[in-house]
Amino acid sequence: MTCNCINTINTLLKEKQNGALDTGLFGSVSGGWSERPVVRIIRQDTGNAEKRSGKAGTFAVKFCPFCGERYDAVVAGEVA
Repeated sequence: MTCNCINTINTLLKEKQNGALDTGLFGSVSGGWSERPVVRIIRQDTGNAEKRSGKAGTFAVKFCPFCGERYDAVVAGEVA
């Protein structure tokens, strides 16, 4: 079971500024879906989001950035 931080933060963001976290859904080893924050990579030389071919533009976290709880391992081979 994963934490409920994403829902809590999204509720607060919606109330305060009608916003939400940038998240993605990942299939978990346990058979369900895991919603995780997606972090955009910002280039230091330009200050813009990474868009070059062959370079990672985003990544998903393995631990909740708000409470530190580990998310379920994803189906694509992540080791728990």
